Amino acid sequence: MNRRALARKAAGAKVTAPSSSTSPENVGVENVTKKLEVQLAAGDFYGALQMYKTLFMRLLKGDEPSAEQQDKAVALAQEAALKLIEHDQNTAATEMANLMVSVFSDFHHPVDDAHKQRIRQIDAVFQPKPQFSADLAVVLKNAVKWSAEEGARKRGDPELQLLLARAYRTAGDFTHALKHFLHAETPQELADALFQWSTQGYPSESDLYLARAVLQLLSLENLRDANKVYEAYVAKCQSVGRPVDLPLFNFTRFLLLTLERDALPLFQMLQERYAPALARDNSLKSMNVNQAKLLEAVCGNVKEFNAIVSSIEAQCQASLSGAIMDRKKRRSLAGERAARKLVEQHRLEQLEEEERAKRQRTSLDGEMASPPTTLAQQRVLQRLRASRGGATTARSSVSSRKGVVAATPAEYAEWRAMALEFMRNKKEQETAGKSDARPTI
Repeated sequence: MNRRALARKAAGAKVTAPSSSTSPENVGVENVTKKLEVQLAAGDFYGALQMYKTLFMRLLKGDEPSAEQQDKAVALAQEAALKLIEHDQNTAATEMANLMVSVFSDFHHPVDDAHKQRIRQIDAVFQPKPQFSADLAVVLKNAVKWSAEEGARKRGDPELQLLLARAYRTAGDFTHALKHFLHAETPQELADALFQWSTQGYPSESDLYLARAVLQLLSLENLRDANKVYEAYVAKCQSVGRPVDLPLFNFTRFLLLTLERDALPLFQMLQERYAPALARDNSLKSMNVNQAKLLEAVCGNVKEFNAIVSSIEAQCQASLSGAIMDRKKRRSLAGERAARKLVEQHRLEQLEEEERAKRQRTSLDGEMASPPTTLAQQRVLQRLRASRGGATTARSSVSSRKGVVAATPAEYAEWRAMALEFMRNKKEQETAGKSDARPTI
């Protein structure tokens, strides 16, 4: 008897026998049910969960609850799980669903369609909420364990295995999903999950994922599904243009053909002739030693066969880890290149700014920065030179690159001073004129 059963027994031992024809149990159940509706309507989900659990324990009080009590407890737990998950209370819903499965297990309920239907209904309400797939997997894992203990299949009911595999796949846990797909007897879904998983690794190592699944199916003596998985997986690879002439693709195909004929000499000849192709892939060197013994392992030595499968599992994991590291490295390199580009761009901008400032600070070196090109500028320069005696020799002026007579630095400075004085006098005259024209009061 597990801890839940002991707790229910202890709770039942404290309950006194009813003293009247009206059962306190029924009255209590009705009261709690009414309070539950209020709690759910008010959004007090923690309070509702505690009430559900209290009512569940009351229904299973005593050493050996009757079948009717068990059915009521199961129905209550299922109803609680369905209502709580509708309000996105995944933890509370998972707890109540597990209590339902615990009744199946503790009281040895049969693995029939009626019980599986309750699990299907819980699975159905979780389906639209993929963010809770990990919680659903916890419930389904307990359901598979119950089906293995009470059902005819020692590895669990295939339908429940399939539901569990789907939950793990939705949660992105392909390692556990594969283990349960192997017992779900749905080779097409297994191939689809394998292909999805392989997209996270290197495309050139997609044959490792296929070999892993095929070898595990062979260890379960399921040659039929191994062939179907091979055909479906190869078809998916071809549909997206992935190479299918990789070493383990061919080896897996020949292995399946050999096992169909149950021919050990044929396999040995295959291994010898195929060794050069396998040797081209360095990642397969660790498996080449064991491949010669593969058929004997399938025929009888399960421990040795499992060692081969574990070796290929390690190769798959290494492929996946390597691909993830490469993606991180590429993102890091891209970030470094972007940073270097920004630094270089900033440096070029600084150089351009320095060059611009340098050009602005450069002396005229005997030539005015902007030679007088307009008629007014030419006249001002002529008047300036005439006021200085009109004796402009070749040494006192130079020609610009455009052939226009340019002012010397001294002439330019004097010309600028005269222009500023002229503008200042003009502004003063305008101000004085405005003040004179202002009317007196």
